Amino acid sequence: MLNFLPTPIVTVIATLLLLINVLFWCPILLVFALIKVLIPIKSLRTAIDPLLIKIAEGWILCNSGWMALTQNTQWDVQGLGELKYKGWYLVNANHQSWVDILVLQHVFNGKIPLLKF
Repeated sequence: MLNFLPTPIVTVIATLLLLINVLFWCPILLVFALIKVLIPIKSLRTAIDPLLIKIAEGWILCNSGWMALTQNTQWDVQGLGELKYKGWYLVNANHQSWVDILVLQHVFNGKIPLLKF
């Protein structure tokens, strides 16, 4: 969407949006993760799990949002219809670049939980 702007400006916008997104979601996720780790009440820890998943999914959704805003990416993804949200999957990234983390998150968000407890 912002591809009409010069590349350096789009780069700055994308970087700022990424930074804002991390600074917003990371502390929220860490607070609930610390509560889960530090309080040994099983029912409380179990109740926090879905909240941690929703926080992570929100973070990923915002990542997908700023990528859509700043990049002109054409997605061609097949085979997601067979995935079950309650299933177990091993996702392995070869890290040929750092973008594979964002791509995997974008593709699988809401289709499988990226955090499993």
